[in-house]
Amino acid sequence: EYNGAPSEIFNRLGVYNFAQNKLTPVGSGVDAYASRYTNFGPRVGFAYDPTGKGKTVVRGGVGFYFDQPVTNIVTGLGSNPPFSNAVNNTSNINLANPYAIPPGSGSAINAIDPNFRNAAVLAYNVNVQHEAFGTVFQATYAGSEGHHLRINGDYNQGINGVRPITGFSSINVQQSISNSNYNGLWLSANKRLAKGLTFSASYTFSKSIDNNSVGSSNPQVQDYRNLSAERALSDFDARNRFVMSGTYLLPFRAQGAFEKRVVEGWTLSPIVNLQSGSPFSPIISVTDSKGSLEAFDRPSIVPGVPLYLPNPSPVGWVNRAAFLQQATGFGNAGRNILTAPGFEDIDFSIAKNTVIKESVSLQFRAEAFNLFNHPNFGQPVNNLAATTFGQVTVTRAARGDLGSSRQLQLGLKLIF
Repeated sequence: EYNGAPSEIFNRLGVYNFAQNKLTPVGSGVDAYASRYTNFGPRVGFAYDPTGKGKTVVRGGVGFYFDQPVTNIVTGLGSNPPFSNAVNNTSNINLANPYAIPPGSGSAINAIDPNFRNAAVLAYNVNVQHEAFGTVFQATYAGSEGHHLRINGDYNQGINGVRPITGFSSINVQQSISNSNYNGLWLSANKRLAKGLTFSASYTFSKSIDNNSVGSSNPQVQDYRNLSAERALSDFDARNRFVMSGTYLLPFRAQGAFEKRVVEGWTLSPIVNLQSGSPFSPIISVTDSKGSLEAFDRPSIVPGVPLYLPNPSPVGWVNRAAFLQQATGFGNAGRNILTAPGFEDIDFSIAKNTVIKESVSLQFRAEAFNLFNHPNFGQPVNNLAATTFGQVTVTRAARGDLGSSRQLQLGLKLIF
């Protein structure tokens, strides 16, 4: 699979030369990054009926997949000098040279690793399906390994408050040096419609690990020179997840025409979503003049102090006393060592179909979203410098979205 490197028709991209610490226009003997012609992605799968009765099947497969890099990893190069240059003057402006970089400062530039590679994922699974009682039961193991995944960070990160590469401030570099790993057990049951009942239910027990979960946005890396220390649970890791939906046609029957219109045609439909909380990191979002000059340093852990308060609640979820800000250097708190509140949402609907005549019917629906008005809390404040550190100040979903406050709606539909 070939994915070429983007270019610019007028060569107005400033490519950072890592060997010479200077900017060079693309096209003058350099490319944004090297195109690759060796993305070989074999795939193989199998299906086997061990009994020969068509009731049980064993399946498996493995494949190597590649991703097309998004173009915005290159478009930032068009913002580099000399095509674009931001100047922040805090003293008098020299009218003879008004756009000069102020003394002691440098330009923040964008860069891309010349050896940038297409992200690759090795995905594999094996599952067993068996049909019984009009229901298909399935047990699946699924796993994947991500390699050469995209991550961006400051290549000119400070050392004791000093930028090692002079002439530039931050150098936001795009690299393909992140990795991931996922393993999950998936159990499911799907019942086809019989005796008025159909449903689908699944439970997933999984674990996802990576160095970086956000790709194009700031991954909040503490020390970009030590990415191995960032290997931890993924931002989106959900250890347990249960989902169920179904429809039940109530078996009420009546004799008379009027009674039929009142008693028959009722349907119940629940939807259940239950999920454990996602991980997050404690940070100190202040630029320390003695340290990395970045905004995502992490604090240190106080030995022997629990990370969570007893009986966690929105007014106190994380224990502030478990963390402290070190005077200089990096804290020892790991990435994503904390877990946010979980998610619970139960929706329910009642529908009534009334036949007016053979080709015309009237449907009434009453629907409740988040039926029990269960509060789904968002991530606690993770900035140790904030007075609200460890408190939950937001809900997980905006009003009107899945899992927000209870909503009720009624509907009437004429079907013809």
